[in-house]
Amino acid sequence: MGSDALASPMNTTHFGVELLWAEGLLLRFTSPKSRLMNTHRVLLLTAGLLGTVSAAFGQTGAALPQDRLDSLRLHAPHAAVLGPLGDTLFLIYRGSGDLSLEERAASFTERIAELSRYRGLTEDSLPIRQGDAGTELWFRNQLIINVNENDERLYQASGTTLASVFRERTLKAARQYQARTHPKTIALEIGASLLVLGILIGSIWLVQRTAGWWERRYLARIERKREQREQQGLDVLFSDNTMPWVKTLFRASRWLLSLALIAMAIPILFAIFPETRPITQEFLSAIAGPLLEMGQQFKDYLPNLVTIGILVLFFRLLIRVFQLIKTELELGKMRIRGFYPEWAAPTFQLIRVLMLALLFVSIFPYLPGSQSPVFQGVSVFLGFLFTFSSAGSLSNIISGMMLTYMRLFRIGDRVRMGDVYGDVIERNLLVTRIKTPFNEVISVPNSAVMNTNSINYSTLAKDEGLILSTVVTIGYDVPYPLLYATLTDAARSVEGVQHHPEPFVLQTSLDDFYVSYRLCFFTSEANRQAGLLSAVHEKIQEFCALRDIEIMSPHYRAQRDGNTTTVPNTADLK
Repeated sequence: MGSDALASPMNTTHFGVELLWAEGLLLRFTSPKSRLMNTHRVLLLTAGLLGTVSAAFGQTGAALPQDRLDSLRLHAPHAAVLGPLGDTLFLIYRGSGDLSLEERAASFTERIAELSRYRGLTEDSLPIRQGDAGTELWFRNQLIINVNENDERLYQASGTTLASVFRERTLKAARQYQARTHPKTIALEIGASLLVLGILIGSIWLVQRTAGWWERRYLARIERKREQREQQGLDVLFSDNTMPWVKTLFRASRWLLSLALIAMAIPILFAIFPETRPITQEFLSAIAGPLLEMGQQFKDYLPNLVTIGILVLFFRLLIRVFQLIKTELELGKMRIRGFYPEWAAPTFQLIRVLMLALLFVSIFPYLPGSQSPVFQGVSVFLGFLFTFSSAGSLSNIISGMMLTYMRLFRIGDRVRMGDVYGDVIERNLLVTRIKTPFNEVISVPNSAVMNTNSINYSTLAKDEGLILSTVVTIGYDVPYPLLYATLTDAARSVEGVQHHPEPFVLQTSLDDFYVSYRLCFFTSEANRQAGLLSAVHEKIQEFCALRDIEIMSPHYRAQRDGNTTTVPNTADLK
């Protein structure tokens, strides 16, 4: 198509309409406040459209000079003509007569506001005439808008076309204003606001009543459980000091829900009235902005979250498999050569800790902020803090693991560790707790157990029997075969003393005035040592009394004058 065709009036009008459509699209998606604060954006868009139109028209008489267009693109001022509701209808770039650009826009805005008060407006109510000021738009003998030659040049459209577009926008704005200010509309808005307020008040009342009912029910349940635990002698879950905090937590939750309902109702109330809708938009944007940013960050982090979930599920399944193996080993349903059942639980705990550590190392690169220098610095600091503060604990933990696999003792064994004597009641990675025969519980660090000699009285008691012994001193006048029989019979009569192997007696020393006899007997009840020895002593006294054996350690001061000596009869020795 040649330049002559582009310069025709029909094409000029066509490009002018396109320019007005682009301007209307810009004004539709831009709020009045942002348009006033971003005038340079409107200027750049308008100048760009003018440059496009100028290039299309070529070097014709209808186009502005190129240098003028370039200056317009950079420096052309403009003013907005506003409708009765404050929305921008169109822009003007030149004054008219004695009126400046701003005064002209203000006069158009004022006339349109007065015009909008009349109902039943049509296009015939706003005729377009040709006058001294150019193409004019009238209403009841009053000039509303005029389009001069400068407007035609800047918009690259005829005055009639511009006036028609301005009339269409003016009528639309007037009808919107009339619909907005209609008493029925106002009544509906007030009714809607009252309805929202009623729903809000009812919701807050319902939340308060429901939360209060749950609070009373839950607190009564806690009180019943407290009474039951106190009757059973168990620890109370919530003491009298913590109950006020529980009640405060319930009340705070109740009021937080009420505040959340109010925060939800405020945007709805503001959105009902057009005058307050910008407040609603700002309120929602202030809330939606961070939420959208968080949603975008969550969307970006979702692949890492899926990876973490897969790793957690895998390690959880692996731990469950090891737990199943541990249970089978403890019950004896599965056996591994050289692996004792009591090793199953500590070995599982060790494997579990290693698995959790490996899981943490695996998911660490996928944690949010793991690549941050601050996050890495805090991790290193915590590692150093843990290392230096737990040196003694690590020593006890390693000693506890060694004690487990050395099988020095088990729970319930009667042991002696240095000066500590009693039954083992607990063993963990840090300490070993021993209960003495006097109901004293002594905690011995595992490192101290490793550094001292320990005696286990229960290791061979079940299979071979534990040998207990007691010493009796008897004078030389009692034949030792008689005493042997008396002591062994006394031991065999005590419950808990094994008959096979049988008790036996040893002569431990031949002193100046008496002989020391050690009675030894076997028992499988290593935890009853004190009771068994006491019972054996009682039976020794009874059997010696029945056989006329005096239990004493005689001391003699004799003169050899022919009196009877303490040498036993040789016949008795047989």
